[in-house]
Amino acid sequence: MHIRTKLAAVLVVLTLLGGMLAACAPSVNADNFVGDWEFTHGSLENLDQATVDEAKSLGANAIMTLNEDGTGSFDMYGNVKQLTWSATSDTEGSLTLDGNKAASMAIEDEELVLSDSSDNTLTFSRYVPQDESNGDSAS
Repeated sequence: MHIRTKLAAVLVVLTLLGGMLAACAPSVNADNFVGDWEFTHGSLENLDQATVDEAKSLGANAIMTLNEDGTGSFDMYGNVKQLTWSATSDTEGSLTLDGNKAASMAIEDEELVLSDSSDNTLTFSRYVPQDESNGDSAS
C-alpha cells in the first residue's frame, strides 16, 4: 500500500472513532437551569437580608432568566444586565454577566447558587409570579 492510502485509511478510522466517542459521551441536562430564578439571599458586602426583604415587600424583585440558547438577563431591582451561561453537568455550570464578570453556578437543594472568585454568593429559587403562587390566573 502506498503511504497516502495508509494515511487516508488512518484518517477515516480516527474520524469514525471520534464520532463514536462523541456519541457515547454523557449528555448534560441544561434544562435544570433554564427558566426564571428569584434572588433570595447572598453574601455581598452591601446587600443584607433586611434590604432584600424590604425590596420584596415593596414589590421589587431580582429575577434572573436563563434561556435555552445560553443567553439570559439579570434584572436586579430594575438594573438589567445581559448574560451568557452554559451547563457543564446536570447541576453545575458557568455564567458571564455583561461579558466580563464570571461566576460558577450550581444547583443545590433546588436552589441556584452563583459564586465568584471572591467567594461572594448569590442564591436563587425558582421564580413563581405572585398571581400564580396564590392560585390566581392572569388569563
